[in-house]
Amino acid sequence: SKRRNCWNSSIATSRKINSALVATTICIIKSLQMDVSFYSIVAHLRQDRLYLFGTIYVLVFIAVTAVINYFTWTPGMVITATVPQLLFWSLLYLPCFIFIWFSDFSWKEFGFVLNKWVAVFIALTIVGGGLLYLREPETWLQVRWSASFFEAFSRTGEELFFRGFAYVLILRLFKGTAKPHLWAIAISSLLFALPHTQIFLPEHATGSFFQILLFGSFNAFLRHKTDSLLPGITVHVFVQSDLVGVLLSWGIYLLFLLWAYTPYGLTKSKQAIT
Repeated sequence: SKRRNCWNSSIATSRKINSALVATTICIIKSLQMDVSFYSIVAHLRQDRLYLFGTIYVLVFIAVTAVINYFTWTPGMVITATVPQLLFWSLLYLPCFIFIWFSDFSWKEFGFVLNKWVAVFIALTIVGGGLLYLREPETWLQVRWSASFFEAFSRTGEELFFRGFAYVLILRLFKGTAKPHLWAIAISSLLFALPHTQIFLPEHATGSFFQILLFGSFNAFLRHKTDSLLPGITVHVFVQSDLVGVLLSWGIYLLFLLWAYTPYGLTKSKQAIT
């Protein structure tokens, strides 16, 4: 009987221990689930704040640019650039760096990709540019290399800002709609046209708001069809500059493209997809 009592007590003790272990395990699992839920909420709030910051950045930059264009615009290529001008153009690139650093955005998502459409476009541009140079040699370099670089840097920045950053931001904000790319094309093109207030100046003889809107829509459509900024950059730079400017803008695109295909860039691309 003593052995039986001892055996029964040991069984009862083991059951209590098992029950305690099960209860502890359940509590741990629940707490982990709560932590995961909590961090998911924090991440979601952080993402929403980042989207809000991006929206405010775009609107404020457009408003400031509209004022600057109206009071300081001059016709023709940018021959010389001051340090404030270079810093202001750099603000076109800044939001992409911020969003890549603090979120799951990537350079590939912003339009720095290499695919068959980009390869075809590069081939056609080289052939077309070569034929144009043979026919009109002055299209190679209109003023000087520094002026071509200023145009390449500023116009590439515009494409990155409107068809890269703003376009992707709108895509994400409208991802629940049937065709978010249509919203991205329409809104980014409108945003691109708004700061061109120089069209209201008497000395601005060519171009209208509607023409600028069409130009932005065309570049946004190229962005959508190719997933790349390169076609829009090429068209934009050539309209404002020369063939040297186009080659320099390709160099800028290549730098970001190489960054996009580094291990870090590929990791960010996978995060953006998921």
